[in-house]
Amino acid sequence: MLSECVRSVHALTNVTGCGVLSIAGTGSGSLTAAVAARHVHSARSADWHAPRCLLTTLRAPWLRFLSGVRYDTVQSRRRPYSTAAAGGDDTASAAVAWLRALDNASHPWHANAWRTRQASAAPRYGVRVDGARDGNNFLVPQADWLRGVLCDAQTVYVVCADAAGDWARLHRLSGTTPRAAAAHVRNRGQAGRDSSAVRWARARIEQDLYWWDAQLWAWMCQSR
Repeated sequence: MLSECVRSVHALTNVTGCGVLSIAGTGSGSLTAAVAARHVHSARSADWHAPRCLLTTLRAPWLRFLSGVRYDTVQSRRRPYSTAAAGGDDTASAAVAWLRALDNASHPWHANAWRTRQASAAPRYGVRVDGARDGNNFLVPQADWLRGVLCDAQTVYVVCADAAGDWARLHRLSGTTPRAAAAHVRNRGQAGRDSSAVRWARARIEQDLYWWDAQLWAWMCQSR
């Protein structure tokens, strides 16, 4: 069980030799920069040749989804796998629009949204080059990166993306200067304007599509 081998970064005493699980949309770029590791979203525990120590980041599922939409808005707005292509004038409305497209079979973007969600929600382990094939890294469940962890031999140390103390601990251990990590802490309250549509979308993400991720984040991070 993961409860036997997943710990807070505050329980870590040395980052030397640790592998990194780069979960898209959770501050993984800041994590890999802090420990001078490759930023590869396709890597899982088996790709690190079973080190005893693994580092990763976790983020509240709705905030992570918004981060992905924000990234797609800039980088890949009209590509089939984009979460920002279904409409919307800002990040929150674009997120709502994509989820509406996913749920509405008559929506012009439904086929793309459905295909992308299916490819991302259950990616076939070992076939990714750098992310979900025909999918979107931001839609791959955070729990997928923990698949294959050997709890009898490995420990996963978690940095909660919006916890300033976690980033401070990581940087003390790695001897590095905080860079972009502060942005993740500042963004913890940016869940989108309060409206019935945003509340519906957040519930759709955290109570349905990514329920397990919500439980994982609540267990490790919500009280921080």
